[in-house]
Amino acid sequence: MQVPKCGWVRFRWTRTLPAHLGMARVTVDRAGRWHVAFPAPQPALARRAGGGPVGIDRGVRTALVTSGGQHYRAPQISGRQAARYLALEQRLRRQSKGSRRRERTRQAMAQITAHVTDRRRDWAEKISTHLVKDHDVIVLEKLNIPGMVRKPKAKPDPEQRGGFLANGARSKAGLNRAILGSCWGLLARRAAQKAAASSAAVIYVDPRFTSQQCHVCGHTAPGNRDSQAVFRCQRCGHSDHADVNAARNILARGLATMEGPCARPGARGPCPRKPPAPAGAAGTSREHGVSRVPGIPVLQGGVDVKGQISSRTAAAPSTSRTGRGLGPT
Repeated sequence: MQVPKCGWVRFRWTRTLPAHLGMARVTVDRAGRWHVAFPAPQPALARRAGGGPVGIDRGVRTALVTSGGQHYRAPQISGRQAARYLALEQRLRRQSKGSRRRERTRQAMAQITAHVTDRRRDWAEKISTHLVKDHDVIVLEKLNIPGMVRKPKAKPDPEQRGGFLANGARSKAGLNRAILGSCWGLLARRAAQKAAASSAAVIYVDPRFTSQQCHVCGHTAPGNRDSQAVFRCQRCGHSDHADVNAARNILARGLATMEGPCARPGARGPCPRKPPAPAGAAGTSREHGVSRVPGIPVLQGGVDVKGQISSRTAAAPSTSRTGRGLGPT
């Protein structure tokens, strides 16, 4: 491969090249590894015939739980790697900025991070491929992941100037690391890309109250969750794993969405949307076939509305506020 200003560069093939090569992209990561990537469309997967739909609940303790009862955990950093990373981080603080020893320490930390990241990406690729191959429809929760991992705002102390109250930033940082380490966004994005190329479908539903709603009777209450993993309905007594029950609720909402348009899934299923009003009905912007844009005079019935407004304004006496009332100037 010829790289501008570098000449011909050798690289190792890790997979089959696409039929039509485009512009190559050469990158280097923080661990010092060089990569070359060629753009290519997502290939279609050999799917299993007759695969049914599946609902997926994403969590922190268990990354993925399907409606069939399967649990998937994302790879985490091992205890040995975590201890070494902590020791390298402490060594980095004692070293001078710009020194060669500090750069070698940073490279060692980056290699540990790259190894963990590669394991998580490989896991996300394999799980997304498995889901698309075995299921025709994949139903996921529509989660606002950037908002969920946002840092908490500071709480100023009203009694002490310049002081701040505890806002739970340390606990929130641990939760943010757990959410990002579960690869929610990467898994959903790769599953959607592979499903689009393989004649499958990925549906997103409203995640509200999926963990509190009973899949059997539809009763929704916070008391249905005995613990993080135990679900017991207070009305009908149905008992199940909390994440499996939530995944089944997600699947039911996705199937109801496929049957007809819905606005918001509720405790008793999706709420049907109000049918759109026909063109020309009262209260619509296309009433009588005239586009009424606020602030822009138009012709209505062949009459120049703008000219009428200008003539009325010129004929009306100008007024100003004098004293307590309004009087002519």
